[in-house]
Amino acid sequence: LHHPILGGLLTFAILAGGVVAARGLRNETMPPFTRDQVSISVEHREVARPEWMEESVTVPIEEALREVEGIDRVRSTSRLGSVNLLVELDYGEDVDLALDRIRMAVGQLDLPEEVEAPVYTEVRYSGLAMVVALHGDVEDGPLGAMAEEMRADLLALPSVGRCNVVVEPRREIRIEIPPDRLERFGLTLDDVARRIRETDVEGPVGRLSEEGGEFLVSVGSRVETARAFLDHPIESRVDGTEVPLASLATVREVTREDSPRVRIGGDPGVQLLVYQSEDQDLVALSDEVRQYVATRRRELPDGVDATIWMDKSTMVRDRIDLLIENGAQGMVLVFVALLVFLAPRQSLFVAIGIPVAVSG
Repeated sequence: LHHPILGGLLTFAILAGGVVAARGLRNETMPPFTRDQVSISVEHREVARPEWMEESVTVPIEEALREVEGIDRVRSTSRLGSVNLLVELDYGEDVDLALDRIRMAVGQLDLPEEVEAPVYTEVRYSGLAMVVALHGDVEDGPLGAMAEEMRADLLALPSVGRCNVVVEPRREIRIEIPPDRLERFGLTLDDVARRIRETDVEGPVGRLSEEGGEFLVSVGSRVETARAFLDHPIESRVDGTEVPLASLATVREVTREDSPRVRIGGDPGVQLLVYQSEDQDLVALSDEVRQYVATRRRELPDGVDATIWMDKSTMVRDRIDLLIENGAQGMVLVFVALLVFLAPRQSLFVAIGIPVAVSG
């Protein structure tokens, strides 16, 4: 070398630049890609029953989408106060053009004034990164509530794109009435069921107009706990008096028989699926979630624990470690092999050229 110092500085600069660039690379198991799907979301300004949302919003949008070309199928979900439609496009269909056609078709509808304007979203793939398991020797209901709290906390992390609670046990309120008590008050099961349906309602009932504007009036008296059902008044046919449901029946909140169940270490469990956002690093997500779970475990009640059930970042870390290990072994093998034919100094320069070439 005529300028060894310059060569050494250049080698060091290339290596340093490669290290800096490598630290900025995003770690992921698979590259992100766009699915041929479009999501349509419609929210109610106040509150509305799922039946009303289906009849007034979901069905008209589905009928309008029947005339749009390039749509394979439509899946819709009507909830309390909201509607979501997932439009799956034909294979190879241009998503941008299809999205324009969908906007035009839905925009021509005369949707109720009580709902917000539809929101259109191109569905982006976000890979499953981790599975957090919440389990313990407790009832399913508290586990589900704690899982929802953890889900909200995980969504607040910068690297988390989506988080779903899966296999959450479905609860139901079971009312058991002995036949002798029904006879005592002159009632039938149909009488009790009708009275409960009449008082357990929720949804819009009309509009109230005044000089200041028009307001949507809704009734919200839905009972969501077994304890609240105990005070339901039931009219007796014998003397016409109202008696609380607690005098007639035993009310319990139980897990539905057809509800899916998860067992972790023999205890009931709930899983949280954590998805990586499109532009975030998988290893960084894993570090954030693991730190949160470690902190959250100290706050959980006795008998409940949170563990990392699956972590895809371990596969990425193993691949990176294997790559570094193979590179180091390859450099040593090249140096040893060249020692047979070249001087040690020349063999060392050639061996160093391998990481320099990779870094460049």
